[in-house]
Amino acid sequence: MNREIKFRAWDNVNNNMGLNIQHLDSLNEYLHKEKYSIMQFTGLKDKNGVDIYEGDIVVWNVNNIIRTAEVYYDELQASFWMGKSKENGFLTFNDWMRGEHEIIGNIYENTELLNK
Repeated sequence: MNREIKFRAWDNVNNNMGLNIQHLDSLNEYLHKEKYSIMQFTGLKDKNGVDIYEGDIVVWNVNNIIRTAEVYYDELQASFWMGKSKENGFLTFNDWMRGEHEIIGNIYENTELLNK
């Protein structure tokens, strides 16, 4: 299995998501700076073929139940999850195949989407 490992960064000073980090050598330059929030690629894509990163906000339909949630990494479970919050995750990426998923924003630019 060949898993693509890549990251993106939110610039906390300039408030934009313009940085894609596709080489691990360049990641170290951003990791320990408060200026950036680093997000890892999950290895999955949404129904439109868009890469899904932690911090994305995803809408999915499983068995005609539509939910909106943040994608996050749970260190205790060592896996990516989708949930309304990190405390009450309700769908793991193992369940991914059961429905349609679409990225509608991210937690930095579209926080209002999680409050609906």
